[in-house]
Amino acid sequence: MQYEKWWNKETKKPLLSITVSKEKYKGKTYRWDGWDLLREKDDPEKAVDNFERRAQDILYLGGAYPNLWLNLGPGVLAAYITGFLKFTGDTIWMARERFPMLICCWT
Repeated sequence: MQYEKWWNKETKKPLLSITVSKEKYKGKTYRWDGWDLLREKDDPEKAVDNFERRAQDILYLGGAYPNLWLNLGPGVLAAYITGFLKFTGDTIWMARERFPMLICCWT
């Protein structure tokens, strides 16, 4: 509701999104980061389960809410065009050598 009021210019209050890790969940053995959907591309349910467990570890204050954000970066358009995307665990690469005419000007 806060976002709707702000978007409709019905409030002058700024939106604050504050997230804090809950103490009782520290040390739990799960992993979640923005790469999880690529890391678990053959099992997206596992990636979503990881996200949900992580979301339970967070206290959401102000306008904050659980947000599963898939950020593949600005170069992902090249992957859609070429059909090539190489995930290395913490970044993605597009194949310049396969399609130099498409990617030559982006580097």
